Amino acid sequence: MNHTNTKLTISILVNSSPFAKVLSLPCQRQRGRFMRRADRPQFAAADEPTAAMAPGPPDPIAFLQEAVRCDTVNPPGNEAVLARMLCRVLDQAGIKTDLRLCRDGQANLVATLQGNRPGRRLVLSGHLDTVPLGESEWTHDPFSATIIDGRMYGRGTADMKGGLLALLFAFLAFNIRNQGDFAGEVVFAASFAEETGSHGARQMVDDGHLPPFDAMIVAEPSSNQPINAHKGVLWVQVDATGRTAHSSAPSEGVNVIDLLDRFRGDLGRLPLATDPNGHMTPATMAVTRIGAGKGNNVIPDKGFMVVDFRTLPGQDHGALLGRLNAMARNIADARQGGTLTITPLLDLPAVETAADAAILDAVRQGLAAVGRNGAPPGSANYFTDASVFQEIGQDIVILGPGRADQAHQTDEFIEIAEYLAAIDIYTAAIGAYLNTNDPDNRGTQPAEREKQ
Repeated sequence: MNHTNTKLTISILVNSSPFAKVLSLPCQRQRGRFMRRADRPQFAAADEPTAAMAPGPPDPIAFLQEAVRCDTVNPPGNEAVLARMLCRVLDQAGIKTDLRLCRDGQANLVATLQGNRPGRRLVLSGHLDTVPLGESEWTHDPFSATIIDGRMYGRGTADMKGGLLALLFAFLAFNIRNQGDFAGEVVFAASFAEETGSHGARQMVDDGHLPPFDAMIVAEPSSNQPINAHKGVLWVQVDATGRTAHSSAPSEGVNVIDLLDRFRGDLGRLPLATDPNGHMTPATMAVTRIGAGKGNNVIPDKGFMVVDFRTLPGQDHGALLGRLNAMARNIADARQGGTLTITPLLDLPAVETAADAAILDAVRQGLAAVGRNGAPPGSANYFTDASVFQEIGQDIVILGPGRADQAHQTDEFIEIAEYLAAIDIYTAAIGAYLNTNDPDNRGTQPAEREKQ
């Protein structure tokens, strides 16, 4: 590699957290091509980044840099390395952890703070993996965590290692300030493979790794503004089978491109759900992949199409699948010798929490603690692990320091000031939600809740 390096220094004041200090960080401006995954250093379990191994609480900015430098691009993931980094920090703080290796190089982590009085259970949720880099060349090495003008650049800074670590440091700060003198429980949960379909969250739920909860904060990028609803997702693959023939005699075959084209036309006539309250944008449908054919002079007899539906709260995915199967049968019946088969690839429902939920009030108090007036809760078109976690919990809010328009982008970045603010927002929100002076804080004891 041939880099042009310009040395910079950034000074940042961390105000109200227990980790308050002025940080002077040497930074490098880097240009040029960057290492392929095979050429980048891969941390082994005994050779993890130094910030996780230093005694005492790590510095929030330096530790985020270490996390970004830890390559957890999914596939394949390699999230276990980052999970072990987090686990070491929690272990050093004397916090109970439960690290479970789930697949090759992948892991889920749950840590728990137990109060000395019964109360609500609040979960702080984030995922460990990131999406691939894409084909465009990065200006800044995506695994260098370069800091320039108050922004940290790198894959996963916004989505969502910044949010994940802000939750971690809020969890640590709450522990330092309260030392177990609070009502209820706080659970920190870091999951694998969110980006490819919330597989880690699914395993957490199915294995009982994550307990039932009263409320959850998911640290997906939202510019530190609360989101109380997001769309569901239904991915389906449409497999077409026809009959091959020479392209000079197309009537002798059944062209799967024709079958898929007819199906695509029928998709365009499907009614899409709308939100009668206007809180969310309408449901959407998009064809994201299509393929058929192996030769320029051959009528193709095999093909496929992938369709992405983004659905609204209450929308019945089963009914939608029934409609798609009926469309496929009608097309096949009209063209003898051809078939269309519908296979769901991912099926996750939408999420919605009432605007007057206690967790949203706690988040507003968290925002007020850093001098911000929280906007009314918004909605998101993307899906999160909340689609799975809602099976075992109640109220869920999305709140993260990254910007949503930075997710999955080349030269992804996070504003360091927003990352640090999120730590204080989360810390205050945890305290507000578990406030024992609140007469509404009557969450059942964990043992009782798990029997329900």
